[in-house]
Amino acid sequence: MALLAAGAVSACSTSAPYSNDLTARSLKKGGWSTQVGGIGTSQTGGGYVRQDYGLSDQFDIGVHGEVGQINSEAGVQAKYSFRNEEKGLSVAAVGGMGAGRVDNDLVIAQTTTTGYFGYLGPAVSYQWDRFEAYLVGRMNVAHYQDEVGFSFGGYKSDPTNSERTIG
Repeated sequence: MALLAAGAVSACSTSAPYSNDLTARSLKKGGWSTQVGGIGTSQTGGGYVRQDYGLSDQFDIGVHGEVGQINSEAGVQAKYSFRNEEKGLSVAAVGGMGAGRVDNDLVIAQTTTTGYFGYLGPAVSYQWDRFEAYLVGRMNVAHYQDEVGFSFGGYKSDPTNSERTIG
């Protein structure tokens, strides 16, 4: 039973956002960007929304949220563009933090995972006339707490808790 619980819990921990679609170019002062999209992983299959605003010609801030089959998360992010070109190569640093929740109801085990996360990393993009390619790397740190309960037939256990930090 303990092995089953460990597998169920580790398979659905909270983490930094799955969506990672941002370029290194800043929105510029006063610029807005709204993104809505789908994410399709074996555990999340759902969607996300992201709203960003250009505080200066090099610095953007924003909020994001994701909802999937068993998980949800929300947070804030920031991007500072060191090299910010309309066409050509742009380079930035990105970071963010937030909180999430995962509810998973397996055949005999029910898990609820809550936690918070932070991430930081580089972004590089190259803008051609009508196309922009980008690459974003992140170091994620997540702290989460699991509550696991078992039920089988008429038996239902009291939930057990565990807590860990990864990253």
